[in-house]
Amino acid sequence: MEQRDFITGGKGAKGGRGSKPCYSINEPYSANHVKLNKASETGLKALIDQMQSINPEYASVIALKELTADNFVMRDYQRPPGYSATTRCHMGRMMVPLLKDSGASCSCITEEQVVIIINHTQCMLEEGLITMDDYNYPIVQFYKYGQAATLKGAPAHGSMVVEYAVVLRVEFIPEGSSAGPVKEIYFKIFKAGTCGIVGAVLGWPQLDCPSIAGGEGLGWINQIDGARYSALNVTLPRADKERKMQYLQSTARYTASQGSLLAIAEQKEQDRVSLIDGGRQLRAAALMDAPSAKMDPIGLECIILNPGERERESQ
Repeated sequence: MEQRDFITGGKGAKGGRGSKPCYSINEPYSANHVKLNKASETGLKALIDQMQSINPEYASVIALKELTADNFVMRDYQRPPGYSATTRCHMGRMMVPLLKDSGASCSCITEEQVVIIINHTQCMLEEGLITMDDYNYPIVQFYKYGQAATLKGAPAHGSMVVEYAVVLRVEFIPEGSSAGPVKEIYFKIFKAGTCGIVGAVLGWPQLDCPSIAGGEGLGWINQIDGARYSALNVTLPRADKERKMQYLQSTARYTASQGSLLAIAEQKEQDRVSLIDGGRQLRAAALMDAPSAKMDPIGLECIILNPGERERESQ
């Protein structure tokens, strides 16, 4: 069964083994009811609404809140969030954080970040540390759209305005090296104040393998010890190692406490482990049967010994 069968009536593809669907839809969703391009703006909501009206016997559930309580396992807190694939690159010898988003259909950068790059480049020119003829001079070309566009993300009604774009010459310097290969990358620029990302975002097709020799694809391969860009034959260090460690620790505590403990707090200024104070800390330790200790008030509050540290402490 495919989602298109709700539109075609569950007839399935013609010919071939396994083309017959699991079941048929009495009256399929029709583009005459709601235009498909309009429905795409709200995701599957329009499809569910139509299925409820024209096939009420099929659409017996239209919201999760209609499920009975025995379908759910209750948890005090949600599971800790994961981590993003991040690294760093250089633009005009300035290190810039880089988020690799394989779900994005373009590469993006904020207007604020571009302003920083412009001013940095001007200072480098004035100090004679870079010239416009250098291989790594960052600014290649600015673009301004006659008609402003919007980029849509996961939220159904969220969008970010795009009026400008820029081609930047990005340098990929491996760890321990003073120089690296460069690549000209086209970035759409988020209007100031519309996006809180620090640095730049690499999406597709830049993360994809190049379609032609020298094409815009970088051939990104995520590895244990780094982010490899096979088209450039270079590996950059992963910047998500600490976040990954925090996630694993937080998830282990969350699982051991059956959702009663959330130990990682999202901080705007930095990522850090939030040590829960007082009785909640001792309660968490009791839930997990983990050793706990109280430190003198010198800036550190309660701590929990991680696996393996108990033996070292007892020796």
